[in-house]
Amino acid sequence: MRTFLILAYADDVTLIGRSTGELKDAVVQMEEGANEVGLRINEERTKYMINTRNKVRFKNEKHLQVYNYEFERVGEFKYLGSMITEDSDNNTEIKA
Repeated sequence: MRTFLILAYADDVTLIGRSTGELKDAVVQMEEGANEVGLRINEERTKYMINTRNKVRFKNEKHLQVYNYEFERVGEFKYLGSMITEDSDNNTEIKA
């Protein structure tokens, strides 16, 4: 069974999955729901980040492909005023 987490506040939505497969499933479900109410995913503003201790395994991944979408990989992003980084050991705001 695949599981993922959706965090949403106003027009900021974050999808969290344990694998790229889970994340892709979440994007597909998000797109289906958005289409039902006339919304769309903004590919230019949508990014993805890998947060893991095993960085070597993912070092060559630059984009996440889901259907016709290609999402850029980033090393950090700001969510609701907190900076989230790929380096899980330094996310002091999240730990607090």
